[in-house]
Amino acid sequence: MTDISLSSEIIQPSAVFMEPGKTVSLSCAHTYKDYFYLYWYQQTTKDTSLKLTGYLYTTKFYSEKDFEMRFHISGDAKTEGTLQISNLSSADSAVYYCAVRDAQCHSFPLSSAKTLIS
Repeated sequence: MTDISLSSEIIQPSAVFMEPGKTVSLSCAHTYKDYFYLYWYQQTTKDTSLKLTGYLYTTKFYSEKDFEMRFHISGDAKTEGTLQISNLSSADSAVYYCAVRDAQCHSFPLSSAKTLIS
């Protein structure tokens, strides 16, 4: 597993290869001060739009309805957040983006990085 950073402030793995039925954990760390929201997005090859899987506000996890059964985010949004996907299937093969911001807003988060699951 190799770490990448699209900015010098967010780091997460660049690619993860897993078997169906397994559980994967993707970690994202950042050094932005006073950022209380950490988001995880999914982008599949079938749909190029970004789908919000869920987010952390400090340590509280909020899930999107389509992802609430197998996707979970833990950590402290002020420094890091881990996306855990259980019972992997081929439908989970996608690029996953981690993004952080200082306040909830309706525009795309300020800083992000990505991980490919295949």
